[in-house]
Amino acid sequence: MKQFSNTSGHPLNEPTDGDEIDLANLLQTLWRGKLWIALCGFLALCLGGFYAYGVAVPVYTAKSAVALESRQEQVMDIESVVTGLGGDQSTINTEVEVLRSRGLIETLVLDLDLLNDPEFNSALQPSPRFSVGMIVGAVRGIFGAQEPSAVVSERTTLDRTINAVLDALSVSNLRQSFVFEITATTQDPAKSALIANRLAELYIENQISVKFEKTEAATVWLSERVSGLQVELESAQAELKNFSTNTDLINADALAALNRQVKDLRDRRLTLAAQAETARTQLEKLQNAAETGDPNAFAEVAQDTLLDQALLRLEQEREGGREAFTSRKEALVAQAELEAARAQSQLAAIQTSISDVTSRIDNQSEELVTLEQLQREVEASRLLYEAFLSRLKETSIQQGIQQADSRLLSRAVVPPAPSAPRKSRVLALSLILGLMAGPLRFCSAKWLKIHSAHQKISKQKPDIR
Repeated sequence: MKQFSNTSGHPLNEPTDGDEIDLANLLQTLWRGKLWIALCGFLALCLGGFYAYGVAVPVYTAKSAVALESRQEQVMDIESVVTGLGGDQSTINTEVEVLRSRGLIETLVLDLDLLNDPEFNSALQPSPRFSVGMIVGAVRGIFGAQEPSAVVSERTTLDRTINAVLDALSVSNLRQSFVFEITATTQDPAKSALIANRLAELYIENQISVKFEKTEAATVWLSERVSGLQVELESAQAELKNFSTNTDLINADALAALNRQVKDLRDRRLTLAAQAETARTQLEKLQNAAETGDPNAFAEVAQDTLLDQALLRLEQEREGGREAFTSRKEALVAQAELEAARAQSQLAAIQTSISDVTSRIDNQSEELVTLEQLQREVEASRLLYEAFLSRLKETSIQQGIQQADSRLLSRAVVPPAPSAPRKSRVLALSLILGLMAGPLRFCSAKWLKIHSAHQKISKQKPDIR
């Protein structure tokens, strides 16, 4: 079968070396395009130089360091109202956020008057001749739409300035340490150092002011509480004095003496009750014997010598014997009645004494309980008043010895050179990118030529069936 050849003289059905990488051929190809590669590298170098020296705005970075005090100097052995900071990771992360808090940055903005700095207050920057906002405004005007009000409140301007300052600041914690690094990046080297140092100072001052405010608030609260406790103490003391004045002298010893007295009275009551019972029984026996009319029976119950003599005379029927017996019998009955009445009277009297002493014990017990309660209230009020008064004095002393939980470890210095853009690096990268873009452009042009040649050859092939 006849073979057709391409324009280079090689048979179309023979394999070529296009699928293999020939370094020599590649280098020859690059050498043939050396002018194009050099041109691309030169153009890229010029563009990089134009950006680095003409377009890019140089910025300067300054760093200050703040150390968290893990050991506080104790001037006086007095418990503080606000304790020191701990050293755990959560505390460190919290302090990093405090350094970046909007409240602290707002204080920094107002302190350094950054509202009048065009770098941070975009409202002070000159407006460009052409901008997207102008184009949008023109389109709105064409279609009759009303433009939004350009009036910006002072708070909005301040918030925008704070956002710009936050973008220019960074706070980081050095690993395995209590050191915070504050980095400020601005277009002015002195301003960068000033912002980094002032933020560190404001952070330390804020710690002192927070402690001072809390101590001052505690002092005010303690003063009010001490005044109230003093009034309560004076009221309790007056009530105790009034109660002591209007009652008898009461104490536990006197109440114990009354208890012993009532015990003795009850013992005596038992004795008198026995005596009264004996007297009553003797009286009943004498009365019963007298009612029988038997002298011997009466004499046996009475057991009286004079009555026995009168009975002997009565039995001997002597003159006056009956009158003597009757008279003595009546005397013994009267005496028994008298003794029974006296014993009963003594029993009633001692019962009255017991009731009186018992009533006094009950009253004095209640009064003693009330007295002791008033005394406890006075003592509790006094202890509470003294404790709050002592704490008030301690807190008042602390207002002048407040210490910050951090210290300025190193101040930021004015950077001698800008941190960005790094011109040498920009030029080097531009040159490298240009030299890389040149071969790509040259090789792509060669590939297009070869591809077009292959397409022509494929069109010249006959249709072999």
